[in-house]
Amino acid sequence: MRRVILFILLAMLVAALPLWPFNRAWSYGPAIAVAFLLVVNLLGPLFEYFESRWDKGLSEHRGVPANVAVPPDPGARHAEGVETPEIDPARSG
Repeated sequence: MRRVILFILLAMLVAALPLWPFNRAWSYGPAIAVAFLLVVNLLGPLFEYFESRWDKGLSEHRGVPANVAVPPDPGARHAEGVETPEIDPARSG
């Protein structure tokens, strides 16, 4: 779908250039507007490409689902005198 939009915008850019007899009096305003839309639509795939390249650096987090509970670290130091409240899912609110 994105390619179709890009091709349509590219064709509109060529048609909006003030080189053709039907639009010689338009100046470059419509061509600049279509070029802006074309650039904005080209930035999406460009950002997706760089995002996928940057995500490869975080390979230790790849494949770990976000809803997995992390077990407590037995060697971690815990705050003294802090009580954790009991959470009862049956009583919500």
